Amino acid sequence: MLTSKLENKYSERAEFIEVKDRKVVKTLGNLQKEYTALREGAMFYDCSTYGLFSVEGDKAELFLENLATKDIQYLNVGNVSECYFLNEEAEIVGNVFIVRRENDFIVISPWEKAADVKEWLVIQAKESEYEIEIKDLFDTMAIVSTEGPKSWKVVKKIFGVEIENLALRASMSFSWNGQEVLLIRAGRSSEYGYIAISSIEGGLNIYDKLLSEDGQWDFPVNEGGLECLELSMLEVHQPNFLRETSEHGNIFELAQQWQIQFDKEDYIGYEKMMEIFKSGKSKGAVGFVATESQIPYETGDKLYLNEACIGHIIYSLFSIKLCKPLGIALLNDPYANAGLTYEVKTSDGVLQKIQTISGPFIRPLSWDQKME
Repeated sequence: MLTSKLENKYSERAEFIEVKDRKVVKTLGNLQKEYTALREGAMFYDCSTYGLFSVEGDKAELFLENLATKDIQYLNVGNVSECYFLNEEAEIVGNVFIVRRENDFIVISPWEKAADVKEWLVIQAKESEYEIEIKDLFDTMAIVSTEGPKSWKVVKKIFGVEIENLALRASMSFSWNGQEVLLIRAGRSSEYGYIAISSIEGGLNIYDKLLSEDGQWDFPVNEGGLECLELSMLEVHQPNFLRETSEHGNIFELAQQWQIQFDKEDYIGYEKMMEIFKSGKSKGAVGFVATESQIPYETGDKLYLNEACIGHIIYSLFSIKLCKPLGIALLNDPYANAGLTYEVKTSDGVLQKIQTISGPFIRPLSWDQKME
């Protein structure tokens, strides 16, 4: 199991979870504190067990152009594309951030798809007409992310850089404490987010610096983990590939088409994806809140309308903000719409009402707050 080199820096309260053979912090022992930091201040977390790969070669941009669901060959140096890799059946191989640098591309894949992305890159490089080299940077690099409406203030103070000029899905490189840092403005919670990539030594120094600033802020700042991140993603219906898997439906039925550039036509999986799109949907994903339970429902719990089964629960989590379970359901057409009431049958056979809702289910503060 891959383990981060920063693990000995975590709080002693850290709880772990295995995600596709990668050791990930689940929580630092206080989900409420982590959530408050993420939604009101800044939460930082170690994601050194993300997939991190260098793609090199004279035609690396054309190689990635053939894999990505967005244009890559026209990316300027320093810019970032958030997109998917699809297989020939238009199933999502991985969600990735692709950063163009002077001499290579950096591909970043979150925990849940990192192994699949690595395997896909290696296979495609072997089959490519171009000379392509894929390097796994896990053994030499570390990644620390910071997200939240005040995360820009944290990043600005830690690194001493003019963060206000860094656009969404752009990057900057600089030297900090003797180590090179690649800073990307991107995240997963829909709050302001920054991904800092450096050497192992640099990552250790970054995490140390974040911990040492404890108590120096006039807003909540805290270490965090996957449990909080998953909740924040659910609240804005960011695709969660640990839970919203192809067993439940295709890319359109699960409303996962966020990272598709529909005017791009030449990449692996495009033709099959358009075939699926044109065939229409027989079911669709929709958000819901529980109205008669404080306990999240289980994956697969059936949904009913007038005693007829019309769908099932994909997953649900307890919302700290709403003080009730929040989740995603898959419903047959025409029932996958917001503002409707259905019943869910629990594992013990009890019927309880839920209300479907439209996203975002919680509005991130970052959407309405400018960098001062």
